[in-house]
Amino acid sequence: MTKKSNQRLTAFAIVMILALLAANAYLLFTKVEQEKLIQKQNSELIEGKNLYVELEKEYYESLRDLEEMKDSNKDLNQLIDNQKEDLRIQKNRIAGLIEDAKASKNNYEVARDEIRKLREQTNQYLAQIASLQRKNSDLKNVNQTLNEDKRILEGVVEDVQSQNEQLAAVKTSLTEKNVGLLNEKQELEKKVDIASMIRVHNITGYGYKITNAGKMNEKQRAKYVDGISVCYNILPNDLITESNEEFFVRIVNPIGETIAIEDEGSGVLTENRSNEKVRYTISQNVAYEQKEVNKCVRWAPDQASFAPGVYKLEVYNKGYLAGTGDFVLK
Repeated sequence: MTKKSNQRLTAFAIVMILALLAANAYLLFTKVEQEKLIQKQNSELIEGKNLYVELEKEYYESLRDLEEMKDSNKDLNQLIDNQKEDLRIQKNRIAGLIEDAKASKNNYEVARDEIRKLREQTNQYLAQIASLQRKNSDLKNVNQTLNEDKRILEGVVEDVQSQNEQLAAVKTSLTEKNVGLLNEKQELEKKVDIASMIRVHNITGYGYKITNAGKMNEKQRAKYVDGISVCYNILPNDLITESNEEFFVRIVNPIGETIAIEDEGSGVLTENRSNEKVRYTISQNVAYEQKEVNKCVRWAPDQASFAPGVYKLEVYNKGYLAGTGDFVLK
């Protein structure tokens, strides 16, 4: 082999060696880049799994914390259930972000921020529930105080009612006694009135006619009578001092009617025994002198006419019937 051929062979070998070295270097670079890419993908997968685990941990811890806040208050428990549902929706949304984060690392950051917000939201819920529980506790204390005050007031009311019942019983007893005393007083007053009444007797009556000369002649027949004269004897009463006494004379005609004309001095008195109204024919004032005297009163209204029959006579004093009599017109 010539020297020139050897040189060409050497140059070719050098070129081949250089080419092999370059190929090896490229393959080594490619392998390193692939390993870096695989490592990066593995790291991202691990990060995604860790975020999902963290999400699950935060979610179930939040559910546990909220569940522990439940008590016997139905409204509060319903609020907690609503908050748990809100967390479930938020957790599913974050899980979707983690699932979509394979192609973009930024999505992991968004998911991580949302997990932090989930915890913050849970803390806000817990603070809200704790505040409501404190308010409920305060309200319970107030209610207990009010119930105790109510119980005390009910006791006071019962005592007052008992006292009122006792007072009512005393009042009823006193009223009954007062009514009894009043009745006794009225009976005594009535007895005094009766005792102070001036009785009369020998009550008589007759018809009369006035002559042209003005003389009064007694008549037996009704058709000749112009008027009626009633006479009675006043009996003495030691309880009555000398005074003016009024006597009321009632003349009842044969058909039972009281002869009365208001314009001629008739009127109405109250009979104290029966408390009934009694019409009287005429009244007479007498100067009482504590001795028996005879008094007469005349009834002769203009154009009077009298029927035959029995006429009853009644004399009243101080509202009591003091005596009776009658006479007959033929």
